[in-house]
Amino acid sequence: MPRFGKSLGRIIAPFRNTPSAIAIKTVYFSVPIFPAINVVFDSYMLSKTAARKDSALKERQMIKYQRQLAEHTGELIVSTALMGTALILISNGLATGDLPDDDTEKKDRAFMYATQPANTINITGLKRLLNGEDPTYRP
Repeated sequence: MPRFGKSLGRIIAPFRNTPSAIAIKTVYFSVPIFPAINVVFDSYMLSKTAARKDSALKERQMIKYQRQLAEHTGELIVSTALMGTALILISNGLATGDLPDDDTEKKDRAFMYATQPANTINITGLKRLLNGEDPTYRP
């Protein structure tokens, strides 16, 4: 057993920052304002670099900011698509959030859980929506 733990430690040790990186990217992709700020900043830096006179440094920095601008633009597109998809699902009643924390009666909470549990997506309703039908809940 100690050998297994040592091997596992060797595998995980190089990736000790991975959970925090995953959390940061999750927030980054779920809110489009973060990539949008980076796109604006990269555009500004690219235009500022283009106005420079020295060519060797200018060329390297132009390539750097062009690459960053392309990556951040892609992230902005993905983030906006995710946000739009979430809004469509929520507006059609296909995705639910958490149950309210207030003093909701047990009967109401049981009904909410019976119709569609908290933090879920109604797959059959989604299929009906994609087929052009009414996506509301059907028992």
